[in-house]
Amino acid sequence: MSKTSLSLCVMIATLLAVVALFFLPKPQAQIISTTTVKPGMVQKTCMLDGEAGFGDRQPLISPLSGQVEQVYVKSGQLVEKGQLLFRLSTAMEELALQQLQYQQYQLENYLGGIVGQLPWTSADLLANVNSQQQTLLSTIATKQIRADCDGRIENLYVQVGEYVAASSVAGSISGKEMTISSVWFSQDGAPPVPGMNAWWCDAYGNQLEPLILESVGAPTLQNTIQIYPLVFSCVWGNESKIRVGEKAPVCLVLEEQAANAVVTAEALDDQQQVWVVQNDSVKPVKVAWADCEDNALQLPDEWAGSKVVLNPDQLDLQEGMKLNLSEGL
Repeated sequence: MSKTSLSLCVMIATLLAVVALFFLPKPQAQIISTTTVKPGMVQKTCMLDGEAGFGDRQPLISPLSGQVEQVYVKSGQLVEKGQLLFRLSTAMEELALQQLQYQQYQLENYLGGIVGQLPWTSADLLANVNSQQQTLLSTIATKQIRADCDGRIENLYVQVGEYVAASSVAGSISGKEMTISSVWFSQDGAPPVPGMNAWWCDAYGNQLEPLILESVGAPTLQNTIQIYPLVFSCVWGNESKIRVGEKAPVCLVLEEQAANAVVTAEALDDQQQVWVVQNDSVKPVKVAWADCEDNALQLPDEWAGSKVVLNPDQLDLQEGMKLNLSEGL
């Protein structure tokens, strides 16, 4: 082969290589999502076990013994203070009351002259009869068991014809509004105070509905640990989607403060670094773990307005790397 032919072949091969390189797909720059550091709230929270139910539960006590003659309510029914719930038989008391009324009639109309010959006066006998009548009337009234407050019949254990003993629990009555009950262990620090914000969460810790800490009960001691009962109220009231008996985590906000530079914790990698975007390139900056509370990361104030990378652990990042950027939510 002549030198001219060899040179021509080299030129053609070179041209083909250049053309091939030109038409080959170019490697795309890695596209990442970013978010802007903005003012916000930093919260310190803790997760508690919660159970939905109706609050202010009180036992329904039968003050006297007797046979249940009538039941006027059923479980789940709303009642008002003073409303008649059930009644015990008062047949014996009513019979005794009739006998006393007959005695009173005799004393007032037929025995006046005879009483004058006795050591007791008519007034004394009448007073004694009246006293017995008042006692019987009080007993009859007491056997009408009424609601001590507005609420909801949570449980009712009595039925018509059953015999109940004095001071026995005939059921329970609770408040009208649904509440969330939980407990606080003293080993977790000082107990919370009423008025703190909280959230009803799903099994994964995602916040569903806002709550308010309504009350903190007196502690009980268990194995040197003080346990405080907590009651949360539903902010949405009757519009709440929480159901009675449902169990789920409660996220209690222990502390909350405003900060000039806050970003979601998704910007933090496993090396405790935040990747800051500068001139379309990224730079890792170390942050203190103490600055991260739950899903919010507090950064120095001078970072306000800067862009940072989201989910950096999912990316192959290197300092100074220029990347295609997209603004995250």
